[in-house]
Amino acid sequence: DMLETGKRLSLSFWESEDALTHWRKLPEHRSAQSAGRYIHFDNYRLRVAGVLRDYSMTKRDQAPVDSKAFHDR
Repeated sequence: DMLETGKRLSLSFWESEDALTHWRKLPEHRSAQSAGRYIHFDNYRLRVAGVLRDYSMTKRDQAPVDSKAFHDR
């Protein structure tokens, strides 16, 4: 499913839900939404989610304990 031709992913991070709401209501964004709905896409799916953990190879503060035990030797 993830390898289908023509799929797109747009990923945004927001400081707060209020910041997201403000951006979502901007006239420029509303115009882009309309173009997406009526010109560019036959269908779309939107997910709004929270981050559970945030870590990388070098910044491992939030990595799970078992991951740290295995990789951070």
